[in-house]
Amino acid sequence: MIDSITIENFRCFDKTTVKGFGLINLIGGKNNSGKTVLLEAVLLNQSPTNDVIELVQNLRGEDDKTRSALGDKAWDSLFYMQENNKQIKITSITQDTNHEVLIYCDKNYTEFSELIDEKTVNDPKIIEFKNKAVISNNIVLHIDGKSSTMGETSSLIILNDGGKFRKNNYSINSKPLGFVASNVRIDQSDIARDFDIAYENGFFTQIINGLNIIDSSIKDARTSTSAGKARIILARENEKFMPLSLFGDAITKILDITLTIITAKDSLVLIDEIENGIHHSSQQTFWRHLIKLARAFNVQVFATTHSEEMIKALNTVALGSEYESDVMYFEMAKHAKTNKIKGIATDMRTLQSKLYSNTPYRGE
Repeated sequence: MIDSITIENFRCFDKTTVKGFGLINLIGGKNNSGKTVLLEAVLLNQSPTNDVIELVQNLRGEDDKTRSALGDKAWDSLFYMQENNKQIKITSITQDTNHEVLIYCDKNYTEFSELIDEKTVNDPKIIEFKNKAVISNNIVLHIDGKSSTMGETSSLIILNDGGKFRKNNYSINSKPLGFVASNVRIDQSDIARDFDIAYENGFFTQIINGLNIIDSSIKDARTSTSAGKARIILARENEKFMPLSLFGDAITKILDITLTIITAKDSLVLIDEIENGIHHSSQQTFWRHLIKLARAFNVQVFATTHSEEMIKALNTVALGSEYESDVMYFEMAKHAKTNKIKGIATDMRTLQSKLYSNTPYRGE
């Protein structure tokens, strides 16, 4: 479980350390205060892979076509003040492990050339790509990771008008991480895959409990295939099965979160804008469900929110409960003079005091 993280030269962070994380961590703050970037930093720190680099850019609308068109500026959005001549460094500390990830750009093609030569010298497509890359002098993105328990890993990505070359080793964190984005439509086939895994491992009750937060009449769930694609179908009591899509966004959101936690056992789950689609009347029940899941599956949760109601719901559920010590709230705020971002750890008793004394707690 991550205790603290230090982020340098990444997106909106110059250099910031956030510490005091618990099992459940809710992150609040004003717009552009670094909430989502903190999730991205945790994700990259724990899984410094090409897939994750591209995920955090794709979620912001930067796909391969966009990156290729930008040339030497393809990766600038990852760097503080878009200065790609500086190195990103993300370091996390846990009770028994330290993870350090370095991300940097240069025009050093040595490793790339060696890898190409090792792979093949006869494939015309690879030869053409290599020649274009070297001639165009495009920038290379390097991702280097080091863990005190898992060893080292390195990756690189090169883009040019001939396509993309990716080299990746294993992830530092060998366990699967879960990421629930705020602005991407959930793929039904992905949910169906995770549902089957959870069901086969005996976790059907947890799935139904999650669905019942929004609709207590749902009694059954299963996967089916339609037009060659797997999907989830649900049934209310004494009714026929219907597709998940007919039950509304909140049902889909809670099912996705439930399955993500179950399949990320002994790892981490990151949830951006956790309040989306969940009515305030269901939020306390939702938090109880999520906390119980996280404890049962030993999953550390990091979630962002803009919602005062969601923050109050968590505080009401956790304060004075058996799991109060598992829950922390973090206020992301910019310094009035330096504009640098800091993350302020707040336990549930302190949060309650702020909530009901009109003390700012969301970066105001």
